[in-house]
Amino acid sequence: MIRDLAAAGLPVPATAILTTWPEVLAQADGRPVVVKAADGAIGRAEGVIIDLSDGLPEIAPFPGPFTLQEYIPNDGRTYKVYVAGREAAGVSKPWPATFPANRGIPFDVVPAVADLVHRAGDALGLEIYGIDLVFGPDGPVIVDANPFPGFRGVHQSAPRVAAYLLALSRRGRAEP
Repeated sequence: MIRDLAAAGLPVPATAILTTWPEVLAQADGRPVVVKAADGAIGRAEGVIIDLSDGLPEIAPFPGPFTLQEYIPNDGRTYKVYVAGREAAGVSKPWPATFPANRGIPFDVVPAVADLVHRAGDALGLEIYGIDLVFGPDGPVIVDANPFPGFRGVHQSAPRVAAYLLALSRRGRAEP
């Protein structure tokens, strides 16, 4: 997904998908990086390492393949924007994620951020999705996209999603 977002000209960190841990170590080469489990199947924060200076472990801490991203300096929070249609709601959470799962703090999605996440959804062909952002020195950067988000921490998320799905179903009906 990150490749598709980059191809659409959206701000994303430099990213590589690597098969083996030695490849990760070679490409990281002492730079500040984020390493994620590429398949996303590992639970929150368990499949993520942020290495700013200490160096990555010599042995893989979780199974590969791996997503290696450049580290974007930020305020220590991830900004999750959940979208149903054109409606966007934001939740800010500490990064990396904390246990038990932190429901986050709602934040107002300003027009520039809404435009960015809608462009991301359009690039990925999604209508209900989540976009994770960090705010770096040059503005917001998309660090992840989720085509099946949980909407955790979003007030009235179930009715929001249900209303959008109902509207979709009504649009899809053939007129008699």
